[in-house]
Amino acid sequence: MKISDGLGAVVNLDFIAAFAVGGCKLAIPALEKFTVHMSIPPMLAMTVILAYMTSLLFLSCKCCTKDNEYRIKMTNVRKQTSIKIVMFVVQIMYPGLATRIFSIYRCRTVAFSLHDSIEVFNADYNIPCHIGEHASFEVVAAIFMVVYVAGVPAVVLFILLSNHQHLHKETRQTVIQSGVAKRSRVAKWTSFIMWSNEPSKTLDVVAPPPPPPTRAHSGPSPRSSALEEEDETQINSELDRTPSSHLRESRHHAIKYQYGALYSQYERDYFWFELVILLMKMTMTGAMCVIEPGSPVQLLYATIIMTIYMLIVLKS
Repeated sequence: MKISDGLGAVVNLDFIAAFAVGGCKLAIPALEKFTVHMSIPPMLAMTVILAYMTSLLFLSCKCCTKDNEYRIKMTNVRKQTSIKIVMFVVQIMYPGLATRIFSIYRCRTVAFSLHDSIEVFNADYNIPCHIGEHASFEVVAAIFMVVYVAGVPAVVLFILLSNHQHLHKETRQTVIQSGVAKRSRVAKWTSFIMWSNEPSKTLDVVAPPPPPPTRAHSGPSPRSSALEEEDETQINSELDRTPSSHLRESRHHAIKYQYGALYSQYERDYFWFELVILLMKMTMTGAMCVIEPGSPVQLLYATIIMTIYMLIVLKS
């Protein structure tokens, strides 16, 4: 930026140019930008791993270690922190990665005359599409589409399913509710199977049975009391077979600290909703850039996708 000081002299305010070495500027061609962008997540992951290994080296020093229990505890904490950082960075970079990958397939037809035209890369008109260097980058983009676009949601789903029982804090009330619900589902299916296996009978008109006599007392029946005692016995046996509450709670806190950003903002039954968010981000930022860019059709598809997302949120 240049301004005049009022006396005819021009003052240069481009302070960034003071840091340039030999007139070097960051000007990367379009296809090389794709390479740089795809290499950022592995480099960041390696940086976090090196930082984690360095912290373990300092922790293993005798002068820095109080006792073995303290060292194990700090090792677990730093491991959890490293995983949390990697997951946080991947969540932030996912929309940009999807956009960069899909942009490789974005081409435009340039007409030289009524009969001659050529299809060129949208980010650089000097690169023809689907041939030569661009064809090679299309293959690489397909590989990264599997690794990043499909791989990140797959990893998130695997993490949530493999740690499903530790995502939320288990209490005695939740165990009892899950046990009663499970018993109710089994009873319903058992009654349905027994009913379906009964031989067909003639449809005779039979008078309805008389209603059962009302009881003078409001207490539970002997059968319901027996069922409740049986449920309580079964639940107590399940609790006895599970690990101690202290171990379950510590495991829950570790999982929540590492992967809490993937599910803690959603209700218990919708722990998987982060996959819907990732899919919506990928579609709106990445896939939209190759669907009739700049045309009303692109706007129509975007409106339909956002309407479907809104309906999913309202239904859930």
